[in-house]
Amino acid sequence: MSFFSTEPGVSATVLSHYVFPWILFLGGVFLLIRYRDTIRTSIYERKIRVGVTLMAVLFELTFWVWTYRGDAHYNLYDYLITYTMFPIQACALSLWMMVYCSISNNVKVFKIFFFMSIVGPLVTMVAGGTDLSYDRFRYYHYYLVHMFTFFMAIHLLMYNRVRFTPRDYRNVTIYILIHAAVAVPVNIIFGTNYLFLYNAHDTPMVNLPKALSSGIIIFVFFAITTLLYFGINRLQKRGSVS
Repeated sequence: MSFFSTEPGVSATVLSHYVFPWILFLGGVFLLIRYRDTIRTSIYERKIRVGVTLMAVLFELTFWVWTYRGDAHYNLYDYLITYTMFPIQACALSLWMMVYCSISNNVKVFKIFFFMSIVGPLVTMVAGGTDLSYDRFRYYHYYLVHMFTFFMAIHLLMYNRVRFTPRDYRNVTIYILIHAAVAVPVNIIFGTNYLFLYNAHDTPMVNLPKALSSGIIIFVFFAITTLLYFGINRLQKRGSVS
């Protein structure tokens, strides 16, 4: 069916790839924060949370099949290496961790993956999305699963009234280092782009050695995570996101 085609489809526009997704994204964040108390105390909160989570899982599993059939043409090596579908991409892993936390309500795991679940989708939204347009499945998968990850992170933060401590920040730092320590060797050996460490695009880093550009990107992620950690703590002290 054309809807599941890997071809770009109709011409992308600023409206379809920037304006509409950002309206949906910012609108969702506003509603989650504005009505956090109503959502938290609703008797239907868990049913809705699990229902939305299962929809996100369905989208992601469909994407697995879509990639394996369409892009990889049933070639497992291309599927895992060329199209980097081994589950160590930041957003993919964050998605599954938010799925797990949504169902289990495991706060310890949530604290580790919260920051990645915020930074990854946010960078994705700023980057402007997939090459496929709104008449293709991938367009909806791309935006909706990233939004789900971000929204679920925000919701669980407020639903569980999570407070981050310096120890939590330390644990997140250790996790990021371990994750990078796995991704970098895989990238070097197979020429992959896990964590998008080699995805310099048209930035000045494009001409830098890959090891250096990877280090810069990891540092930038640390910096954003640190700012987010202190920002969340400050907002919580003011009562804005509790």
